[in-house]
Amino acid sequence: MKRPQSLSPGDSIALAAPSRFATVEQVQEISILLESRGYKVVVDDELLARDYQFAGTDAQRAALFNRLIHNSQVKAIWCMRGGYGAGRLLPHIDFQHLVDYPKWVIGFSDITALHCGILRLGGVCLHAPLATTLVSSPISVVDACFDILEGRLQSTFLHTAGMLNLSEARIVGGNLSVLYSLNGSQWLDIREGDVLLIEDIDEMLYHVDRMMNNLSLSGVLAKLSGVLIGHFSAMRDSTKEFGFSTDNPFGKNAVEIIASHLDPLGIPYAIVPVGHEAENYPIVLG
Repeated sequence: MKRPQSLSPGDSIALAAPSRFATVEQVQEISILLESRGYKVVVDDELLARDYQFAGTDAQRAALFNRLIHNSQVKAIWCMRGGYGAGRLLPHIDFQHLVDYPKWVIGFSDITALHCGILRLGGVCLHAPLATTLVSSPISVVDACFDILEGRLQSTFLHTAGMLNLSEARIVGGNLSVLYSLNGSQWLDIREGDVLLIEDIDEMLYHVDRMMNNLSLSGVLAKLSGVLIGHFSAMRDSTKEFGFSTDNPFGKNAVEIIASHLDPLGIPYAIVPVGHEAENYPIVLG
């Protein structure tokens, strides 16, 4: 397992858009932040491409990402936005080169798909705010990101999850909906003893149960030595409040739903500040 080299001010960080489109203003905001930390910012000519909600066609987005992978001057790739679309690129990304010549790939949410491509080959990546959310993150989160990238910190907050053997386990995962969409394919590689990180936003509570049930029925959960439960933000229920004709609540919140699948298997879990909230602390996957 090869961890990317630590960054130093003066190194080049590239911006990528493998999912939803980015705007000029968003690129300017993150460029100012990265430059204030002493970094050079690489902005590809295709970064602002757009194809409806995507940052260009699949071919454009994959080609941009591959150019950054093969650019030896680029030491890290910070993804602009999540949303949807990164999973469509998986067959077209040169993950082997990225793992052979590792550089940090940073992001979360939809970027979980790319992280899975890296983890599948034994690589290491950083689950952390997207470029568009980093600019509004608390300074403690921003500092934690650079503490990891610059080698002062191995990861964050993991000492609080004392019941999980995180010093030995491989940490994998990210957005639950993305993991669910990849389960059963070659792209989701969960190994015996892994610790699974999960978070999500804007989902129905019964969808959370469906996704957890899928991971249980497919044998994924049985392999785990623990689970890190991040933020489950803006969850919705089958009630009039959320547009249903009658009130038919699920009866459990997201954490209770997740626990109902872990407890029978004796899988320990811990709540961590990761996901679609201001407190989205970085964690090294791999």
